[in-house]
Amino acid sequence: MWRNFQKNFFSVCGKVNRIKRCWISTSLGISRSEGRAVNSNDVSDYNQALPFEDIPGPQGIKYLGTLPHYMTGRLDKYKYQDILEEYFSKYGPIFKETLFDKTVVHVCHPDMIKVVYQDEGKYPEIEPLMEPTQKSRCDEGMSLGLGNTNDEQWYRLRSAVQKHMMRPGEVSNYLPQVNEVANEFVDKTMRKGYSDDFILDASIWSLESSGYISFGKRLGYMEGGSEKEAEGVKVVKKNDEAFTLATDLKFSLPFYQQLQTPKYKAWHEAENYTTKVASVYFENVLKFLETHLDSSSEPKKVQNTYRFLYSLLGHKNLSKKDMEVIVLSMFIDGLRTVVPVLISVLFCLSQSPRVQEKLFTEIYNVLEDRKYIAASDIAQMPYLKACVKETFRLHPNALEISRVTKNNMVLGGYQIPSGSKLNINAFNMYRNSDIFENPQNYCPERWLRGWEHAVDVHPYLLLPFGRGPRMCVGRRFAEQDLYVLISKFIQNCEPQWRGSEFHQQYKILMYPDRPVKFEFKSR
Repeated sequence: MWRNFQKNFFSVCGKVNRIKRCWISTSLGISRSEGRAVNSNDVSDYNQALPFEDIPGPQGIKYLGTLPHYMTGRLDKYKYQDILEEYFSKYGPIFKETLFDKTVVHVCHPDMIKVVYQDEGKYPEIEPLMEPTQKSRCDEGMSLGLGNTNDEQWYRLRSAVQKHMMRPGEVSNYLPQVNEVANEFVDKTMRKGYSDDFILDASIWSLESSGYISFGKRLGYMEGGSEKEAEGVKVVKKNDEAFTLATDLKFSLPFYQQLQTPKYKAWHEAENYTTKVASVYFENVLKFLETHLDSSSEPKKVQNTYRFLYSLLGHKNLSKKDMEVIVLSMFIDGLRTVVPVLISVLFCLSQSPRVQEKLFTEIYNVLEDRKYIAASDIAQMPYLKACVKETFRLHPNALEISRVTKNNMVLGGYQIPSGSKLNINAFNMYRNSDIFENPQNYCPERWLRGWEHAVDVHPYLLLPFGRGPRMCVGRRFAEQDLYVLISKFIQNCEPQWRGSEFHQQYKILMYPDRPVKFEFKSR
């Protein structure tokens, strides 16, 4: 039905990509599409390429592009992944779409993706994940943060946090906090034996765990019936509202950039709540450190307790506003990243008893009955990591990674002028049977070296955290949270899916589209 609707609705713009008909190759199962950056002094290749205007894509309405189709509901913005899949099937691994005054080139082939990453230079430029956030922080004089800045302003922030957030040895210093909260969450879940709202339950765990790291203390969000629990629940709900409204604003005329539209006001109210909650904790900890750090009889203990914020205080290039936004991101970002990935992993394991049992065997061989998981333990669990990676393939957390080109380049035989907006959409190939054997099957073994059916996947195909200088700065923390909590669940119980079908919806990032229900059977 969807395909028939799309065939009647979409019209072709430009020439259909010639690469579309020749994806197969012996080494990858996909073609080695032509893609290259063009030196500013060498324009011959660029001039010989097809013009930018010839890149295929859906033909929209003059001046508005396809935006009206989303605004009227003819295209479902919350199923944006299906729309991009249809474009990919129709136009091939490179296509463009115009939404009002913004034209975005979607790049789906790993050879082209490689060219984009290798040409991004010292200061990769991106479009903000949520434009309302960028506007709001500008209007209110806040630091824009890593996700809303480019060039030297971005590099200043990234350089300040790189050591403390991207080095495995630094991140593992927080394992005591991660273990403590994870143990409590698993114990609480096991006592109940089930969860009728695992999105909320996992979100409360995420806030408690990240809050412990960000602010150096337990927030009390897991204390049933308490005022603190109510605050945590409200943070979760307001965060969901903010992402839903940001999706609506993305696919609407951008009047909110100049006027306080009702939808923008609603978004700002939701976003502002989480910001204010984090700001109160931040100010309290900062005030404590300013008054106790030098006078304390045990300064090392204070430094270790408030390790994350203390590490930021040591950077002269960070202002107080910078630190506040970095801590805010550390506190809140797991709600839309770690939580949906955790849910997807547990769902996949619940649907594959073979994989779940094999993972349990690996975990038990390393941990036995120990409740504390060390970095050295995680290093001995390759199957655990393969399970998470395979989940990213089947249920990606993000559809796109944004880039703005610095130089002229040729992708797929087309001219891509400098300053072009690109979205990397490799997810379209994650279930391609030419690349992956039985692509619908959950098979973590395909990522294990030495397995007879292991696939030699293009290194630029599956990059859930991005790559290069703008790789997700919270990657190490996210992976650590996932590895620890998944290990503890599988060590203690068998997750069993009790919901209806599992599907994702697009709300800037990918998220479950319905309530998530699990039963947890003790081992």
